[in-house]
Amino acid sequence: MQNCLKSIIIIVIYLSIQIPSYSQTTDLTQNSYHIEQYTDENGLPQNSIKKIVQDAAGFLWLGTDAGLARFDGQRFINYDQFNSIRGIHSFERGIQGDTIFAVSDQLDRMAIHFGKAFLSQAGINETKTALDGMSKPRDVYKSRGLPDQAETQITPTKIEFRGNVGKTFLYQTDQIQYFEPGKGVKTIPFKGANPWRFFILKGKLCHLNANGKVTLIRSDQAGIHTVSVHNMPTWGQQVPQIFWNNVNNQVFFYLNDQLYHISEEGNQIYAEKILSGFKLKENQIRTVYYDQPNAKVFLGSLTRGLFIAHQKPFRVLLNPDRYSDKVYYGQALLNDSTIMTSQGDIFSLDSDGRSRHRLSTLLQKNYGIDKYMLVKDQSGNIWSKSDKTLYRYDKNLSKLTAKIKLKEDIAWLHPGRNNRMWVGMLYSGLYYISLEDKDLIPKKFIGAPLKNITWIEEVSDKLMWIGTDSGLFTINPQTKKVSQIKQLQGKFIRSLYISSTQEIWITTYRNGIYLLKDNRLIKIPIDDKRYLAHAHCIIEDQSGFLWINTNHGIFQFKKQALLKSVMEGSTRPYYRYFNKSQGFNINEFNGGCQPCAVEVANRFISFPSMEGLVFFRPEYFKTAPAKTPFVLDQVLIDNVKATPKGDSLLLDHEFDLLEIDFRKAYFGNPNNQQVYYSIINENNSSYVFHKLQDNHYSIGIPSLKPGNYILTIKSINGFEENNFTEKKLYISVKEPWFQSGWFLSLILIILVFIFILLFRFRLHHLLRKNEILESIIRERTLNLQDTVKDLKISQSRLLRQNMLNTHILASISHDFRSPLKLVHSWVKDIPQNIIQNDFKSLSANSEVVEKTLANMMYLTDNMTDYMKAINRGAQTNLESHNLAQLIMEKTAIFDNILWVKKGVITIEVESSLMVRTNSNLLGILINNLIDNAIKVNYSGQVLVRAKTINIRDSSAVLLIIMDNGPGMPLELIRWLNSPKHLHTNPPKSYHGLGLAMVKSISELLNITLQVTVDQGTSVQLTLR
Repeated sequence: MQNCLKSIIIIVIYLSIQIPSYSQTTDLTQNSYHIEQYTDENGLPQNSIKKIVQDAAGFLWLGTDAGLARFDGQRFINYDQFNSIRGIHSFERGIQGDTIFAVSDQLDRMAIHFGKAFLSQAGINETKTALDGMSKPRDVYKSRGLPDQAETQITPTKIEFRGNVGKTFLYQTDQIQYFEPGKGVKTIPFKGANPWRFFILKGKLCHLNANGKVTLIRSDQAGIHTVSVHNMPTWGQQVPQIFWNNVNNQVFFYLNDQLYHISEEGNQIYAEKILSGFKLKENQIRTVYYDQPNAKVFLGSLTRGLFIAHQKPFRVLLNPDRYSDKVYYGQALLNDSTIMTSQGDIFSLDSDGRSRHRLSTLLQKNYGIDKYMLVKDQSGNIWSKSDKTLYRYDKNLSKLTAKIKLKEDIAWLHPGRNNRMWVGMLYSGLYYISLEDKDLIPKKFIGAPLKNITWIEEVSDKLMWIGTDSGLFTINPQTKKVSQIKQLQGKFIRSLYISSTQEIWITTYRNGIYLLKDNRLIKIPIDDKRYLAHAHCIIEDQSGFLWINTNHGIFQFKKQALLKSVMEGSTRPYYRYFNKSQGFNINEFNGGCQPCAVEVANRFISFPSMEGLVFFRPEYFKTAPAKTPFVLDQVLIDNVKATPKGDSLLLDHEFDLLEIDFRKAYFGNPNNQQVYYSIINENNSSYVFHKLQDNHYSIGIPSLKPGNYILTIKSINGFEENNFTEKKLYISVKEPWFQSGWFLSLILIILVFIFILLFRFRLHHLLRKNEILESIIRERTLNLQDTVKDLKISQSRLLRQNMLNTHILASISHDFRSPLKLVHSWVKDIPQNIIQNDFKSLSANSEVVEKTLANMMYLTDNMTDYMKAINRGAQTNLESHNLAQLIMEKTAIFDNILWVKKGVITIEVESSLMVRTNSNLLGILINNLIDNAIKVNYSGQVLVRAKTINIRDSSAVLLIIMDNGPGMPLELIRWLNSPKHLHTNPPKSYHGLGLAMVKSISELLNITLQVTVDQGTSVQLTLR
């Protein structure tokens, strides 16, 4: 019983310790090469490839039994138009330049230069060496690389090896001769050689000896030098097979399924293994070319086409148990060189690429199906979760130290500052566990709006970043203030990477990547296939490159170049894309876990995927692809071939579609080739580039207007700012004949001639029309002048009539109304005077009334005569009259006026003086002037004088009427002296009719009226 109890106790103790189990060591160098095969189904003309060379433009040229083929990394172009040339078995390099010659079985040659192949009549001359110009032994066999198709057929005693620039080695049975242009022949003794083990390396003839060493035969004084091959295992009795690419100066040794690239440095031979595990003999490999920038090996088979091999830069860590769970999420470093996973797989990595796997039964037991969290706190303790349960293990994964059950699912874990473990819950918000507490009970920190937390990052005591399925938030842990990044509202935050320079890189689910820098949120442009829209997480390596895993592979960016691109917005950021051909088992990677990516101390980076942990060394990817130029393959104008002259293309204007096909040698991942094009008028300096999609290297340009254009094709080759390849094609579209200079000049001349004719015709017509118009205008002008004259006369009459009416009204009011009032008053008083017998007053008043009525009759007669004269016209009754008699008649009226007797009227006029005038009007004028002179001075003197004067050689009569009164007011003088054409109105203070008639009659009779004042008033009348 005691023994049984003891056994049970031992078993329980053993199970409680749960010692981790170990499995086998995995050699990651096995199956580490990716092999692609191309056959006639992929575009090869035929599956027998005898030679492979690379030209100066980077294109690979394949010699096959069906002719020559060019390979640019994506597509084959077969030169089957050379029907007379079949069976390309070798290549030769020209003496000068970069020209290569393909040699057929009939020794015909095709020249290859810068991506183009063409027949060359001078091919033989262009490949001649110094030996060809000398007297040389007969039956010399020319070696064109190894292996040689004649190896199994002959053993030549004389064999020629061509070096660079015409230099030649000639091996004979016991010696080697060296020929160099202009330097004669140098002989070096050499015996016991196998002619099929010679090759040239860096201009030196080398021989692979049976003992595994290499003999270098130099042309200088050093002569023969035998060395061992460094970095290559000894091979005993088995001798390596030699592959010598004579055109590209490459040498390879193949031994025990290992292919080595051979190089020479300082008279030493070095070997570099470039391919392992591939059966060259079984696949009948005949030729090898090594693309060092892309680390790709091209193998030509006699029966199976072209193989392309490259070492997979990515490796996969897997549980070797075929039934184990190989879908990985959370991973963490157990120590500097060991990765642990949530499901218990532990991988220890060596610096040479080997790993050991063991299983932690503790983790395996507790993970269930929740593999998302595996973190270490500040004390090194390991935390994981499974739905609603938290687990804590010691730092060595030897025991479970805590198990905490919560009420809801745990979404996220983050080891924070100040001995805290942050716990993001699925629904209720953010919690924390104080690691100093023994009970480790989560305490609620903040609830809404933090829901379904997808990322936690504590930056400082005052700043935390919280990602959720609906946006990104910041928290001040001291104040618990929550702020949301508004531009990311509604976005599913996948992860955050905060770099040392405080750039915050944010990955989202479905919405790509964002950069938050200097309070500016920038959306990172994504790839054309939108793989980056589902980016999981970002990790930065020691060289400043960002690595991003997605659902469709891995992307690499150079951080500084990416920052410059997105901050300046100048160019689209360059990236490298990697898929499973580089070593993954599957392209789908996993995210939403913590940690998502880890960096091992020996500088491996590991990402979780749907089939294993994918790890790699970032420094392996430093080599940039080689720069290769663009080559213009074909130009079609409406499906008709056209040939550019150099970089220039001349086109007629009548075309519908210009198609330009070009290629560029590129042997990397086609997704990493970013090619753009732009076409602009030469006068426009602003380039707008368009990306060519899916590596389609054909540009279609619809019809262009006449002019000069620049087509620019640009390829981004790497992360460096100026690492690009560019080609320009200058396109000139001719003007149509009807837009040419000579035609336009002719049209211009014709138009000028027509214009002159039309101008002359029009001018003649206008002159004639102008003459007619002038005649009409002249006639109408005369009529108009007459009309204007009549109108002026009518206007003058109307003005005079209006003025007369005005003065008549004033006279009636002034000269008639007052006397009539007097008469009315006298008549009214007659009955009273009679009753009172006051006949004396009646008699006196009667005399006054009689005088008043006589004066009124006189005024009435004058007005009547004046009106009659105006109506009949002043100039219609002109007769010669005696002026003295006329004056005497008009002054006689004043003799009977009582008050005039006190004055004196003196008349000094010759009795024979005659005037031609209207006597009635002139009489009225004289009468009014004398009347006006007497009124202003009842006892005064009036002098009437007349004499004959000469005015401009014609006689006239000057009539002067003067008084010695106080003088006429100045305003009346100005009015009376004003010229006729001014039509000046009388002063407002004047209401009489006499002077108005004087002014009017003088104008009617064409009498010049001039009034002056000097000790009285002098009125001068000039009668012409």
